[in-house]
Amino acid sequence: MAFMAAVSVIASGCSAVNSAADTNVETELAGIRATLPGTYTGSSAAPWDPGQTVSLEHVFAEIAAPQFGELVYYYQLSVDGKVMQQKLFSVDTDPRRAVNSMQPGVLPPGAVAGDFHLRPADWSALPVTAVSSFPDACALRWQTATDGPWTYSARSLPRDCRFASEQFNDTIKGYIRYDLSADRMRWAERLVTAGGKLVAETPKPLVAIRN
Repeated sequence: MAFMAAVSVIASGCSAVNSAADTNVETELAGIRATLPGTYTGSSAAPWDPGQTVSLEHVFAEIAAPQFGELVYYYQLSVDGKVMQQKLFSVDTDPRRAVNSMQPGVLPPGAVAGDFHLRPADWSALPVTAVSSFPDACALRWQTATDGPWTYSARSLPRDCRFASEQFNDTIKGYIRYDLSADRMRWAERLVTAGGKLVAETPKPLVAIRN
């Protein structure tokens, strides 16, 4: 009887811990959903000429594209008004998840026209095959920020994220990080080959202001 009582206490204790963890990730996700969407603008030194400044615009928009998941974000990066990068992020909404994360997928050039987030009729028509996916280990993991003015941070790590790149004809280790607050975003990205050769990098962590 004592043994069974102990098992009952342990089981109820684990259930309480799991319930608290579930509540925490759901509360955090609600905060991320309230903070992430928007248009952010800033500037950076041009990678091809450090003496030249370019304007950057980041767009994060929640779209209804169930073929990619229950919660999906479209991301667009424009440089001097020209769309240079488009991605989809599929957010993990599994109620059993321990952390909040989002899986990136790249829309190759020409897959969709710019400002895809403004054309709802096209969202559900986009085939899954149009998006270049990454290994699960490349998911960006969210956490509530503990430094500076930031509220939430999401990042992938090179030790986890490795993928074959046709563009660079090599295995790439990728690092990307987003820091969010109510009025701004900070972005850093770095790609290196498996042998350690740098192939792309933001000049420094870049801050963009929410419009």
